[in-house]
Amino acid sequence: MIKHKSWTVDEILDATGGRLLSGFETRKCKSEFSGISIDSRNIAPDNVFVAIRGDVYDGHSFVGDVLEHGVRCLITEKNSANDLPCPEWQEKGIACVVVNDTTKSLGDLAAFNRKRSNASVVAITGSNGKTTTRKMTASVLARRFCTLASRGSFNNEIGLPLTLLRLNDFYEWAVVELGMNNSGEIGKLGDICLPDVGVITNIGPAHIGKLGSLEAIMNAKGELLERIRLGGTAILNADDPRAMTLGERQKAKGERCLFYSRAHKPEAEIQAVSVKEEDSGIS
Repeated sequence: MIKHKSWTVDEILDATGGRLLSGFETRKCKSEFSGISIDSRNIAPDNVFVAIRGDVYDGHSFVGDVLEHGVRCLITEKNSANDLPCPEWQEKGIACVVVNDTTKSLGDLAAFNRKRSNASVVAITGSNGKTTTRKMTASVLARRFCTLASRGSFNNEIGLPLTLLRLNDFYEWAVVELGMNNSGEIGKLGDICLPDVGVITNIGPAHIGKLGSLEAIMNAKGELLERIRLGGTAILNADDPRAMTLGERQKAKGERCLFYSRAHKPEAEIQAVSVKEEDSGIS
């Protein structure tokens, strides 16, 4: 029997550091919610709704809609709290947790869920090839293990948490993709997913307009390696000199690091052989 991860109000407060404005009886009764959602159009009554402020839509505008669907737990931002009918919600048993930043809190909830999971996590980043590598890795792992993988390119501060919030006791591995536009972003995503294995496919000039140099891009990608769990492994491209630099730093710290190569680099433990490039792809 698969045990799905449920949520209590206390767990939500612990994960987010938020404050409860209504629903004190719901908290006292240890009521459980089956999942976390940011989509007001597709939400179950026993889900927690997180009101995300996006570039186009503000989730706070849809609070009324989700309550009509029967939702009984909300996470909203502090600067919207004065507009909420909390006394009315208190009477109806609707729990409202207020936080400073709902996007950050979504990540906090995902980090909480990841920490209570026994699954091992592979996190993949790089200037190119992230999605292909993620798909290949998940496909190989799924032959033997119950494996969770990102849907599409869910690789940012919204997509990564939504993937990790799907983790339950069914999964033994999770394969996620980490994207970035600026320095510090990979580190934040790494703090959420806490990888057991960190993969950097390559380091190229993507984002050089924002970061200024290939060295800065290298250091930004390298933030992933600093978040690998104790006893974990970094897997790096030996054919990329900057990835090699990151790997040498890892080894100098006594961290486990494996290299792979298509160019038969002698320092690579993993070698690609019999590679065929065709119009349909590489095999």
